[in-house]
Amino acid sequence: MQPKDHHDWASETYVDEWVKRQQSEDPARAQRFELMCDRFPFPHDAPVRILDLGAGYGPVSAFILDRYPNATCVGQDGSAPMLDRARMLMARFGERFTPIESDLFAKDWLPSRFGSFDAAVSSICLHNLRDFVRIGEIYGEVCRRLKPGGVFLNLDLVNAPDGTGPFPAGLDDHLVALRAAGYHGVSCFWGDARLALLRLRLTVSSSRDDRVERGRRALHRLATRRLFAPCSEVFGEARPRGNSVSNTSSLRRSRR
Repeated sequence: MQPKDHHDWASETYVDEWVKRQQSEDPARAQRFELMCDRFPFPHDAPVRILDLGAGYGPVSAFILDRYPNATCVGQDGSAPMLDRARMLMARFGERFTPIESDLFAKDWLPSRFGSFDAAVSSICLHNLRDFVRIGEIYGEVCRRLKPGGVFLNLDLVNAPDGTGPFPAGLDDHLVALRAAGYHGVSCFWGDARLALLRLRLTVSSSRDDRVERGRRALHRLATRRLFAPCSEVFGEARPRGNSVSNTSSLRRSRR
């Protein structure tokens, strides 16, 4: 990852301390991971392939693999020390978990040999890029690697509705960029404070070439006119099944 991120992910000591802090919060964060799993469009016994962007030491992948016994995950991260810990912590899953070290600023961050995926997930990761143009490009790159009917579930930090905040963009901006990238059924089905969980679906009806061309045209409009469509999905409007999650203070300090 380019040095736009304030974290020192290359430091063994920094990563060790960070992982220990995060592991102490894993039980609380599991509620958010469960929200993500509830939005997968396939049964629990499906033999699916899932991409985990910014997988870190593997908490989201582990949660998924525990609940989907026939699933496999590719865990991408830009930190070698972080992936070293993922290899140890995810060893119990054997070949069902494949780590990949790559820089999300590189165009080939996801080599073609990994093929396509039934779903992609990301948790408190992409805002660390601090570059909304690049985040929009990654949305499109993930879209082009999803199978028809696949979904991208992205839990991340966003700016307040009035545009204030330290993050690359607000919720409405993300929703517009995601639609421009070629997703359909884009929605924010849960949000609290500055945390939003987005569900994005790739429908069967559109060809890949059509999606790419449509995305290019939409992104061009955004870049030249900065025209952001109003968003009907606002924080708190769509609540998850069961108990809502209100404690986000720890996540605001975390990477994932």
